[in-house]
Amino acid sequence: MLPDEIDKDRVINFNHDAAPHRVDQHAVRLIKGDSGDLDASFAQIHSDRGGGVPREVDYILIDSTANPRHEQSVARGSETEVINVYSGVIAHELGHAVNIPHHGEGDERRKAWTNERQADGSFILKEDGVRIKVLDEKTGKEHVFPTPGDKTYTFTVYLGKRGGQHSGAEECFMRCYCADAYRSDAHPATRYWVKGDEIGGYGLCTSSDGTGVNAAGRKPQPRWGDAGIGNCARRICVNDAFTPKK
Repeated sequence: MLPDEIDKDRVINFNHDAAPHRVDQHAVRLIKGDSGDLDASFAQIHSDRGGGVPREVDYILIDSTANPRHEQSVARGSETEVINVYSGVIAHELGHAVNIPHHGEGDERRKAWTNERQADGSFILKEDGVRIKVLDEKTGKEHVFPTPGDKTYTFTVYLGKRGGQHSGAEECFMRCYCADAYRSDAHPATRYWVKGDEIGGYGLCTSSDGTGVNAAGRKPQPRWGDAGIGNCARRICVNDAFTPKK
C-alpha cells in the first residue's frame, strides 16, 4: 500500500466518512532495521499479545542485513528438501498477525546442560543435576560434546517439547524448526540430538496431525508428535472486529 493509503494509526478504511462503519481496519507494517537480539531469528512481531488480528500488531521488524536468498536444505529419505528461509520466517511472523498461533507452547528454549569433569578425567552430562545420555538421532550413537579447557562447563540448548512449537505438520511454516534436541519417550534420561536436521515449512497445515519427523510410527519415535494446536489454515482472521481468545 502507498503511504497515503494508511493514516498515522495504521487505519486503512479511514475514508468511510459518515457511511456505515463497524470497525477501524488496520494494516500490518513490515519494517526493515536493526533487529538486535532476536534469539537466532531475523524477524520479530511487535505486539503486546505476541500476535492476534492486525489491530493488535504494531509492526513486524525484519533485520536489514538478512539475506533474501538465504536457503536451507535438509535430507529427507532419498530426497533433499530446500526452502527459502527468508520468506518462510517472514510468512511465520505474518501468520501471527492474522490470528495464527504457534503449533503449541512449552518448549525449553534455553535449557542448561552441564558437561561435568570427573576425578578420572572423564566427563558426564547433566540436566538439572541429573545425568543424561544424548544420542545422535541418525546413528543412535552417543553424541560427544567438546571439552574445552578440560574443565566442567555449562551451556544452553533448545529442548523441544511433545505438542510444543515444533510439533505437527513438518511442512507448515508456523511450525518452529530451531530445536537442538528432544526427550526420549521410552527412556526419561535420554535425549536425541537433531541440531541441523530441522527444516522450515512452505504452507499452512489443515489439521493437528504430525507429519514428516513428527509422524506417528516414525523411528526411533515422532520427534514432537501431533500439534498441540495446529490447523493453521483455518485459523486465519484479518477482521479487526474479531476478538481472539487469550
